[in-house]
Amino acid sequence: MHSHAVSSDFCTLQTLLNCYSELRYACYAFGVFGEILKRGFRPVAATYNCLVKALCVENKIAEAVEFFTRLVAKRCPHDIVTYGTLINGLCRADQTERALKLHKEMANLGDKRPNVVTYGIIIDSLCKKGSTDEALKLFLEMNESGIEANVVVYSSLINGFCNVRRMEEAVKYFSEMISRDIQPNVVTYNTLINAQCKQGKLKEAYSMLKSMTERGISPTTVTYTAIIDGLCLKGQVDEAFRLLELMTESGIKPNAVTYTALINGLCNIGKSEEATKCFSEMKVRGIQPNIVTFNVLVGELCKDGKVEEALNLLLSMTGKGINTNSITCNTVMKGLCSRGLGDEASKFAGLMSQKWEDTTECFSEMKGKGLTPNVVTFGILIDALCKDGKTGKAFMLLELMTEIGVKPSSIIYTALMGGFCMKGQIEKARKVFMSMIDAGNHSDVVSYTLLIGGYCKCRRVDEAVDLYNDMRSKGIMPNSSTYGTLVGALCRDRKFDAARKLFFEMLDGGRDPESIVLLKLLDGLCKNGSFEEATNLFQTISSYDIKPNIYHYTCMINACCESAKFDMAIRLFNEIPEKGLLPDVVTYNTLIKGLCKYDQLQEANNYFLEMEKKGCKPNEITFGTLIRGFSQKNDKVEVLELLRKMMQRNIRADASIASYVCESAIKVGKVMSSSIRESDWRYEEKYLSLRLVWQKMIMKLMSNRQLRKEGAMNLYIPCEIKLRRKERCTCIYKNAKWKAKHGLALEPVTIWMEQDLG
Repeated sequence: MHSHAVSSDFCTLQTLLNCYSELRYACYAFGVFGEILKRGFRPVAATYNCLVKALCVENKIAEAVEFFTRLVAKRCPHDIVTYGTLINGLCRADQTERALKLHKEMANLGDKRPNVVTYGIIIDSLCKKGSTDEALKLFLEMNESGIEANVVVYSSLINGFCNVRRMEEAVKYFSEMISRDIQPNVVTYNTLINAQCKQGKLKEAYSMLKSMTERGISPTTVTYTAIIDGLCLKGQVDEAFRLLELMTESGIKPNAVTYTALINGLCNIGKSEEATKCFSEMKVRGIQPNIVTFNVLVGELCKDGKVEEALNLLLSMTGKGINTNSITCNTVMKGLCSRGLGDEASKFAGLMSQKWEDTTECFSEMKGKGLTPNVVTFGILIDALCKDGKTGKAFMLLELMTEIGVKPSSIIYTALMGGFCMKGQIEKARKVFMSMIDAGNHSDVVSYTLLIGGYCKCRRVDEAVDLYNDMRSKGIMPNSSTYGTLVGALCRDRKFDAARKLFFEMLDGGRDPESIVLLKLLDGLCKNGSFEEATNLFQTISSYDIKPNIYHYTCMINACCESAKFDMAIRLFNEIPEKGLLPDVVTYNTLIKGLCKYDQLQEANNYFLEMEKKGCKPNEITFGTLIRGFSQKNDKVEVLELLRKMMQRNIRADASIASYVCESAIKVGKVMSSSIRESDWRYEEKYLSLRLVWQKMIMKLMSNRQLRKEGAMNLYIPCEIKLRRKERCTCIYKNAKWKAKHGLALEPVTIWMEQDLG
């Protein structure tokens, strides 16, 4: 010290200043600086560096910049470290642009030109912000300046590319650093492995792990945890557990993050019991679960309906001193509400309280246990209560929010409005709407549309229109849902001029209508007998460059069929493929139904055969429509053929189809018994074939649980009675009596059957 003519007193003070700087006591550091000046010592660059650092670590960036500016202006000793310290402070304070500006100023300072450290700090900051292209530009500038990048700079750049999912570039610069003989470190490898696992590239991650060990770099807990998490995300949980075993055998201890990944993996494949066991295992190993671990397990238990277990786990968290967050609370609330357990959610909100009136006190208790309810917590519960029809409780909860100082959001007000509208309580919904505005929340298109829908539901369309005009006067643009709701309501009230005006107002406003708006207008016009207007509208929309879809065509085909305009219906049907569309089963059913209604059965059957050839599978409605049509014409052959096809396709028959088959059987029996009495075997043969089909139909209905035994009997007995099959009826009658004796309801048909049997 003495040989360098530096006082030992100065060294002592400088050391003390260093200590205060590291301990983040900037005020004490400046106190020591004052003592240095008071004693007449001349501060060196290291002194000023410590002071700048002290201010930066305490996040006093403005003071640090001001101090730096003054020392530069007064030509106080400073060096590249001073610049680097301030640049680092600016980057940590998210003032990267300011740091970049200072970095550019350094380029003209000769001995204080930027070095690999200053470049590295800014590159890292830019990468963390997602400004990877800017970081790359700075990296290339550094290379052009002749400054060799080190492992820290490369690792930062690789991390930046990984964060924005540009893996090819990340691997490219990894290969480049190796080609330049820059040895990657464990951070570099962990960064790449973690990114590859998150993107499901497990093969590449394993390859990177192999490369890592070959270079003599030992994998860490972070390395193994990244791969375990990747395996779990891909559903390969067994492989993840094998890797955990290998990890522990290698002497590397798993941590809470490792176990959380495993628990999450088990939960994702629905193994909540094994997840709970894994949770217990980590505690046995002395690994303390973190908040994320609890949140994952609590969420899974709620999803499985294990409410009590979830609540017990939640309470155990607070008992162990783990601070729960709003995510924990909201996870339970959401789990309960999604299962329709609104009351259970209320109990949870009140910490298992039995009385709703005690909710205020219970929320205070929640706060005391770290379960602070926030706007999301309230929102989930209010939404669930409204969907459950418990708008009274939901409204009480809204009032409670203001009492405990939680400001309701527009979403909460909208949920409550929706609940009241759903129950037809439009005045209450309007009151909530006004409260929302008074509370300083801005009304938006969603809240207006909801209220407009409520008025339309109550058939108060004029008030809905007034609300629409109010919305427009405030500069709030309606959306397709707003237009669709109003157009549908106006058509229902036969106010077609207003509906059409609103539709074209939407078009003239430059908004592309969603198909539902046009469909509602077409449907409204057609259902109310304004077929000509609907046709004109359908033809007009092409001038607005609106392409009708299959639903619009189906609507128009239905209207044509209802008006017996089959030529036009078929023309529209044939036009569908020309527009690049394919008719679906609903379109075919619509046309077939119309043709059957006006006795054009052969034409209807042709379209039925066509749809099968074109790969459009008929459903129970298609078959039911045709069976009814052919049954009315007493065409037993076609009915039997259709029934056979239904069974071949395993299509469920409903009770209405069964009834028509029954009626067909009865009609066939009557005809045969009156015309060919001498040929009873023929009568039996013709009836028997249909009766067997009928029996199979009933059995099929019963096996599909679409028809109970009592219902089957109710359909079957009239057929047997009207065909005078007394022995069979007596058997069924006795069976019914036995069932009645054993507590089963006696069908009405049994009562009048008793009279018939005399």
